[in-house]
Amino acid sequence: MGERLGAGGMGEVLQAHDRRIGRDIALKVMHADQAGDAEMEARFFREARQQGQLEHPAVVPVYDVGRRPDK
Repeated sequence: MGERLGAGGMGEVLQAHDRRIGRDIALKVMHADQAGDAEMEARFFREARQQGQLEHPAVVPVYDVGRRPDK
C-alpha cells in the first residue's frame, strides 16, 4: 500500500500496485472502525457494485471488489 489519496465517510483511498496487471491503482478500503459491521459492509459493497455499472469519462471505473486476505 502506498500513500493515502483521500478519505470519505465510509473509507479511504490508498495508492497501491496491482501486480497481476502491472500498474498503479487507487484502492478504496473501509475505515477500520466500521469493518465487521454487517450493515456498513453491505453499504460498502452495494456502492462498489453500483459504481461498477457506470460508464462515463468522469466516473472512476471499478475493476474488482472483494475482501483483503489479511482481514
